[in-house]
Amino acid sequence: VQGTYETFVSMAKQHFDGSAKGKWILTGGLGGMGGAQPLAITMNEGVCLAAEVEEWRIQKRVETRYIDKMFNDIDEAIDEAVKAKENNESYIYECIHF
Repeated sequence: VQGTYETFVSMAKQHFDGSAKGKWILTGGLGGMGGAQPLAITMNEGVCLAAEVEEWRIQKRVETRYIDKMFNDIDEAIDEAVKAKENNESYIYECIHF
């Protein structure tokens, strides 16, 4: 997680005035080290929307609390990510399964 976190810190410094707060970031895949991305994004105060096709991978990340919510509808997931962004919520991870 440390290396992924440092990558998002650098991204926030370069593109978002030092913080990902009020931003939502789309990423894909939660296999292997993929769970580090949602955690690193929210540690940098952003909202993560992660796309994954294997439902069991999402369930594993929900059980380990790397993901807060799972959606089967991409439009609903995007709507929730936009709401979280607009509310400056930093600690919500969303994952879609389609």
